[in-house]
Amino acid sequence: MRQPFAPMGALGRVTVADLKISQGRQMPTKEPSNAGAPAAAEVPRYSSATWWLLAASPVVLLLAHYIAVLPHEFDHSFMAWMWGIKSDPLRITWGHGSIGDILLLIGIDENVDYPSALAQGNTVAVAFTVFAGPATNGLFYLLTRFAVPLWRTSGRPVVAYLMFWFLFINLANLYDYVPIRVASGNGDVWEWIQATRMS
Repeated sequence: MRQPFAPMGALGRVTVADLKISQGRQMPTKEPSNAGAPAAAEVPRYSSATWWLLAASPVVLLLAHYIAVLPHEFDHSFMAWMWGIKSDPLRITWGHGSIGDILLLIGIDENVDYPSALAQGNTVAVAFTVFAGPATNGLFYLLTRFAVPLWRTSGRPVVAYLMFWFLFINLANLYDYVPIRVASGNGDVWEWIQATRMS
């Protein structure tokens, strides 16, 4: 009896009958196994939108800083006006027009004469005026963090990015009051201490 033709290789044992049946058809091939081979490291790819967003970071930061700081200062001013220790709520100090004043709002101030108000015994007015600024930042933080969390829900990357930094800067403003200014001998926290006699 004829022994079956049995080439050994990737296909195992194959008979002559198998070869006849397979005529006209592509013989099955066995894919090389990569089991155990280390996977190639994937190189992260960033879209052009991501690069544009990173390039716009300075503008986004400045805008977030403006919309966090300006309401802070105007709320000081309007609260002083409401309590009668300031005549014009729209008159605030903008600094001296330097680059730092324009870009970083370094010289901005609510332009409230706290010493005069304290000398006249308007301690409650001073306390409310001082509290109005950080209270605004606290409210903005809570709204942005919980009520309208666009920093994580917006489908527009630039909006989410802006609101993230707005959230951060409002929190930083609160931190700037407590604990940073607690030991200061001037400024809003000092005026608060003078008005409330807290120490």
